[in-house]
Amino acid sequence: MKRMQLWWMLCLLTVLACKKKPADVDNPPLTPEITSFAPEHGTPGTVVKITGKNFKTGYTVTFGGIDAAVTAATATELTVPVPAAAVTGKIKVHTATSATDFVVDAPGPAIIDFTPREGPFGTQVTLVGHGFGDAPKVTLNGIEAEVKQSSAAQIVITIPVNTGLSAHKIRVESGGGVLETASAFTVKEAGPFAKWESRQIANPAPGGIFQMGLGFSFKGKLYWGFTRMSFLQTAAEYFVFDPADPRKEWKLAPSPPADMAPAIMQNATAVVLDNQLYIGTGLTPTASKRWWRYDPETNAATGLTDYPENTSGALSFVLNNSIYVGFGGTHQTLYRFKAGNWEVAATGNFRELSSGNAVVLGGDAYFGRAIMTAGGPRKAMFKFTSPGQLVQVADMPDDVAMQSTPAFAVGNKGYFVVDKRVWEYTPGAGSWRAVIATADAPSIRYVGVINNVVFGWTGTGEVYEFKF
Repeated sequence: MKRMQLWWMLCLLTVLACKKKPADVDNPPLTPEITSFAPEHGTPGTVVKITGKNFKTGYTVTFGGIDAAVTAATATELTVPVPAAAVTGKIKVHTATSATDFVVDAPGPAIIDFTPREGPFGTQVTLVGHGFGDAPKVTLNGIEAEVKQSSAAQIVITIPVNTGLSAHKIRVESGGGVLETASAFTVKEAGPFAKWESRQIANPAPGGIFQMGLGFSFKGKLYWGFTRMSFLQTAAEYFVFDPADPRKEWKLAPSPPADMAPAIMQNATAVVLDNQLYIGTGLTPTASKRWWRYDPETNAATGLTDYPENTSGALSFVLNNSIYVGFGGTHQTLYRFKAGNWEVAATGNFRELSSGNAVVLGGDAYFGRAIMTAGGPRKAMFKFTSPGQLVQVADMPDDVAMQSTPAFAVGNKGYFVVDKRVWEYTPGAGSWRAVIATADAPSIRYVGVINNVVFGWTGTGEVYEFKF
């Protein structure tokens, strides 16, 4: 009997257990719903508020299928920035989908990054971003950089040569908008390391005189001219400046002999050896090969053996007690003048070297700037070692169209002047650095050295002294 009662109790418990409802039947999971979102369009990064119900922390959110990061969440609102790679499409929250698309707008102009972060003058810097307009203007501290390449997403620039630069943000102006990098580009070894100090000339000349005339130093004085002062002149003239004269002024000298220096002579060359001055070649009006010894004190010119070629824009220097003259235009031969005769010293392989200049450092002469190929940059430099060795050295960093390149030596280094810039060349290392390169520097056209003091003067005769 007891066994029968126990069996019925077990059957009853089994039936009751089968009829019990699971807990989640009365409390099913709540399904998320999206009722709205705002704004309805925007660029990547735009913060969107998604309104609805049954939201939970940890739900996945996507824009057009692209995952987004939720920055704040409640049961009825999610805060989500539009992801960078988002495309126009539906917003999804877990299993819920928006009724309408979120429209991804094209991003506005922006600089995302730039590389490298530092470097010397001439460094190529690439800026990446979006929305860059046509013909962008790029500046550092107000100084314009050369734009090498540009597109809507990338700009490549060259850091300008200016010794006033240090560390500056890069500024881009395009399409009427202005953008700026978040961090600065650092110019390494910027300087300035030297300066042109004014000698305060009492009577600076009017601009434009002595076009393509000569400028040099001889016996403690500076000489400037040896061509007509203006187009109205019928005879060549020149000025003399004596740094020791307290009046600090250019003095007009008697006109030089017309057969040596006709009024229309331009782009001649002058060189001094053993306290004797030599002048020759140039345009008179066609290229000339005349070669003279000239004494300014007596205003007497002595004709010597003609230079071997008709040329203008030649350079000249003294090395190992010999005069060397060469080039101009497309001429490629360097000649040695010794004992009254000319002989070939070396032949170059450049396309053109006109109105260049040379410095002598040790037993070598360094000169330039040459063009190597038609239409190429004017920045090739060469070293000449007697006898007959002519080799190309490191290019000057500057590529300026103007031909004139006054030059001088201080110690064991050479200095080449290109308009408002002065470049220092260190032989051996073959390295260049800009020691003067600012917008307010004088535009030096001629140089002369007197008692180890370097003087430079402009096209209006303003005289400066080069100092570190």
